Amino acid sequence: MPSCLSSRPSTATPAELLRVARVLADSEGWEASATAGGAPEDRPGEGRIVVSGGALPGRGVLRVREADPVVWPPRDVLARRAAGSEHVIAVLSEVGTRRIRGREVDAVVLAHADGGDLAQLLQRRRGLRGGEAATILLGVAAGLAALHTGGWASPELSPSGIVFGGDGCPALDLLDGVVRSEPAAVVADADAFYALARMLSLRVVDGTGMVLLSAVEKGLRVGRWEAVEASVLSAIAPEPVGLAGDRAGLGGVTAPRTREAPGRRRRSRSAKPVGRPASAIGVVMDFLDDQPIRESARRVGAWVRRRPMVVVAGAVPIALALAAAVLLPGSPSAGAPAAGVTPANSPGVSAHPSEGGAPTVRPTVRPTRESGPASSAQPTGTAAGAAGTAPAPAVGGDDPVDAARDALRSRHDCFVARPATSSCLADILDGASAFAEQEAAALGSPGADGARDYTGARFSLLERWGAAALVNVVPDAARTPESEPASLLLVKSEAGWRLRAVFP
Repeated sequence: MPSCLSSRPSTATPAELLRVARVLADSEGWEASATAGGAPEDRPGEGRIVVSGGALPGRGVLRVREADPVVWPPRDVLARRAAGSEHVIAVLSEVGTRRIRGREVDAVVLAHADGGDLAQLLQRRRGLRGGEAATILLGVAAGLAALHTGGWASPELSPSGIVFGGDGCPALDLLDGVVRSEPAAVVADADAFYALARMLSLRVVDGTGMVLLSAVEKGLRVGRWEAVEASVLSAIAPEPVGLAGDRAGLGGVTAPRTREAPGRRRRSRSAKPVGRPASAIGVVMDFLDDQPIRESARRVGAWVRRRPMVVVAGAVPIALALAAAVLLPGSPSAGAPAAGVTPANSPGVSAHPSEGGAPTVRPTVRPTRESGPASSAQPTGTAAGAAGTAPAPAVGGDDPVDAARDALRSRHDCFVARPATSSCLADILDGASAFAEQEAAALGSPGADGARDYTGARFSLLERWGAAALVNVVPDAARTPESEPASLLLVKSEAGWRLRAVFP
């Protein structure tokens, strides 16, 4: 629950402020029915109760805080007024400053969101449908657009700050940190919105999470919240958010309700990652959102400030799109594609002009496709490996599945070679990753070669984002009992595919 409710210190306890709120409600002729906003200790510095009756247009939340002698009305009240949107919790009544029980308090009545907040919903539900996640994101985008139009920015986009009406309509409620709208604040809002979209996409259980995230990314690149709305609506059909519970554990999840774009193939239900691969996608998304991504976002933000017309488009550290540019270090040489970037005419990447005139690389979501078992003729301890020479590099064309198979075979050759040398792994692993150091340290360890033997394994593509791909591998238990199922993260540079990480 939020804690940044007010910048001024409060000498009153939440329980005392609740008592003050009840006295105030009685004096106004309102009926107080319950506390609001969670446990009192979750909102230090304020008291909230649900009120109705009197001149109020409906049920509201009476919020009482110790009076600020300098600021009235508070910034959040000004922002709510300016937004004037059903997707920003509105002000029903400005009570103002009152002296009650020896304390001066500021009081305001806000609209009551009787559907709870997103944090509570995610605790009750094991997952969301793609249409529900789309509804939430569309509501948040509309709320942000209204605030920006009204001259305000920086609401808190945490799950606790997104609330629902009884009909499931999402709205923004935590506005204590709002500031006057300026390019840097708009950048931060777009960044926070993408982080929210990423979190929700990983909670989607019907196989449309990455489709939704890609649609959000596409809209943010345009630089207008209207474009985000249009992009999401073109990809996913919104549906009401189920507030009651887990809907029988989501056991009746139906086929994804996606909307196909021209020339784009819809993923079938059989392509939906489940079990271990599904969790691996979550892990790899966290993996991609590492310091290099944030550093790239910082540089993009600086670029955006010089181009205010595309301030929202450049604001976002889009993990799927920027992964290709930042997963590998160094600058591209003249005339060569950037490290980790697939050329624009390669499968899985589409290039189109941005407002700055430069093409942008868009990630694609491809259907999962199975490859057959690896050939039984694959070498496991070749003469070349025994001599300690490096195996063939795992560059293997554009197909990440073939590259994954080659990488694991070559890695195993390095581990069975005598003597085992770390230079053998140089053309297989991404040298910029901690994983490469871990593998080099494991050379010669007892049992390390057996655990890396994937002879006869089955490989399948889970997801591909331009020059990054996630490949699932299931070993042949009869032939390689010591190896375990895994998901492989591969990245592509001008030298070819390299193995960046292995997730169990």
